[in-house]
Amino acid sequence: MRTLINAPEQMDNLLTQIAIGYRMGAKAKPLIAQKWEENWDKPLSQWRSELGIEPTSVYIP
Repeated sequence: MRTLINAPEQMDNLLTQIAIGYRMGAKAKPLIAQKWEENWDKPLSQWRSELGIEPTSVYIP
């Protein structure tokens, strides 16, 4: 397994990904407040749209 100790050159990429994840979370509405069990039939794309969640593939460099 490669870790930052074995591959310190990956530190910039790691910090970039952490920052991206933080920004994504800050934009999204709280997930814990949703009544998931009442909306099992709702498509994932609709949930994403309503909650402001962008697919992670948008951010992969």
